[in-house]
Amino acid sequence: MKLSKMLKLKNKIAGRMGQIKSKIETYNVTDARTKNPYNAAELLEELTKLAYALAFVKAAVSLSNAGIQNPPEKAILDSQAYRIFMIAELKGIVAMLQSLNTQESTRLEMAAPGQFVEVAITASIKQQAADAVIADAEKRIEELQDGIDAYNATVQVDAVVDSWSGLKN
Repeated sequence: MKLSKMLKLKNKIAGRMGQIKSKIETYNVTDARTKNPYNAAELLEELTKLAYALAFVKAAVSLSNAGIQNPPEKAILDSQAYRIFMIAELKGIVAMLQSLNTQESTRLEMAAPGQFVEVAITASIKQQAADAVIADAEKRIEELQDGIDAYNATVQVDAVVDSWSGLKN
């Protein structure tokens, strides 16, 4: 795939992820009497798959911009770029879930003058499910960060930066 098409794909995936996040935030908690047009739990699965795809595409673009032509899939998945982009995408999902309304409750609504009905408010993604996804994402982030740290501890950078940075060792 040409780099220009890869960049368009990246933008398409990012746009779709934005739409999905918005739907999850809007439709996770609804009135039980109302048919919810979206299943936020299913949308979260799709969002997670797209996050992995987006990190992969971003890493492929990054490697291509570094002059590596047609990097194999394994090289992309093993790259520092992939780890960095995947951490960012997972942190985005964690942040969304941490702020997601998962509160279920009941409330009284007026059905007619002097008559009230109890209305159930339900969440598609329950707090326990959100917490489980957050825990899994944080574990994956830690694994990816360990890979970055191991790489950084072993790679020597021989660039001379003192002359332009104003810093001394």
